[in-house]
Amino acid sequence: MRAVPVPFGAVLLDTFQPITSEMLDGLQGFTLPGTRTGITGFIRYPENMTLQELTRLLAAGYLVLPVGTSRPNGYIPSAAAGAQDATRELARLKLLGFLTGITLGCDLEGMGGTVQNTVDYANAQASTILDGGNYPMAYVGAGVPLNAAELYALSDVLYWHSLSNVPDVLVCDYAMLQGYPTQTFALAGGTVLTADVNFVYRDKKGRGPIAASQ
Repeated sequence: MRAVPVPFGAVLLDTFQPITSEMLDGLQGFTLPGTRTGITGFIRYPENMTLQELTRLLAAGYLVLPVGTSRPNGYIPSAAAGAQDATRELARLKLLGFLTGITLGCDLEGMGGTVQNTVDYANAQASTILDGGNYPMAYVGAGVPLNAAELYALSDVLYWHSLSNVPDVLVCDYAMLQGYPTQTFALAGGTVLTADVNFVYRDKKGRGPIAASQ
């Protein structure tokens, strides 16, 4: 396994659905409907991923970018909760055999509480991820109470734009964009994959995510 920058223009499918061998067979030669654009890799949730799946994806030549599972809508974020969530995800990455030096997504959406609660949660997540040898990326989703300046003030974070109407990020902007509503793809061989489609570029500081590769 290697840690490699996700190339500019890459397309990553974000799914909670485990990717089976049959799905990989069905994805051979796959392009997004109506385009000539193929799939570069997958954004997957370590908590419902197995070592066998990770090995399959890497052996098939796909990049794998991990993202943590969000808490239920209406949760009250805090520094303690942020550190706890990041620690859990890092432990799962280690169990799966991920190297350090990879970007780990933090799902920021659907929270209650105050602006400061969210800032404390996100900064604690970021600090814990950095201390673990990885790089944090915030998925900025529906309900985030932060404005452009407050987002940019988070600690050493990349930003991932959800499909929701969310603020810009002051100075640096976003490094990845969720492109359009969740898609259901009927693959060759009869398998079905439901996923969000994400496009990777670079923020205004030239930064982008780093993923696992074979």
